[in-house]
Amino acid sequence: MEDTLQIRKVLSIIGKYRSIKEQASELLRKLDRLDDELTIAIDKREDSLISYASSDVEKNITTRMNQTKYETSVLIDSYNKSISGYAQETLVEIQIIDNKGKTIQAVLREIIVGCDAVLTSLEGVVSPLTNPQLDSLNHLKKEVQSLCENLDISFQKNLDESINELEKGHFLASALISSRIIVYMLSQMSSFSKLKGNSIQEKINYLESIVKLPSDKDSVKMELMKTEKIARNLFSHDIKVYAEPSDAFSLLSGCLLILRVFIIAYQEENK
Repeated sequence: MEDTLQIRKVLSIIGKYRSIKEQASELLRKLDRLDDELTIAIDKREDSLISYASSDVEKNITTRMNQTKYETSVLIDSYNKSISGYAQETLVEIQIIDNKGKTIQAVLREIIVGCDAVLTSLEGVVSPLTNPQLDSLNHLKKEVQSLCENLDISFQKNLDESINELEKGHFLASALISSRIIVYMLSQMSSFSKLKGNSIQEKINYLESIVKLPSDKDSVKMELMKTEKIARNLFSHDIKVYAEPSDAFSLLSGCLLILRVFIIAYQEENK
């Protein structure tokens, strides 16, 4: 009983740090976007004889920046309280953040690094995954970060959720979230003007016509078809269909494969 309570407490701490990390990552992306918007607005003002409209835009951006900075200060407080409150349970020594003399972006990156240190320490204690599975998952995490950098935030959020559920051993939940992304991308492709037909085979043929698949393209095509089939089966309403760890990993990996080619196809469609 005591061991079960301890595991629940560790899982609760893991959930807390995952939430803080996710919020820090989102605030960092928001600040980066606002910086880009502000640079563009300033350039337009300097190029224009009439500057008041651009000035209004800059004020709006600055207001949103200040709101984001306030949200960051609240997050710093939450992070520091967690560091103090869970000092013994986290198994690693993490310093409380002092944001004096630092940019907001630097502080947010420091929070993410601190959360990663805690999560790495604790997840090894309670993870239902084997070491090879954890290594594979870490590789997929890096791929998600790279692929989602310039995409709608919904892709990142859904993929992060799928990974989080997989880390907890919730294989069906992870598989369903990955399937959701796959079904969404394939349904979006149905509206592509150059696509002839709506079957998975026709979609793969279309992707092959515009995307340079690797030399082992036959195995890639088979992987696409297998991923679509598993996703469709899980998204059916047959409660007898369940997800094994291999299904969850296969769907997440296949989802990223489809996302890579979907990005290229989407760019081609919107030229």
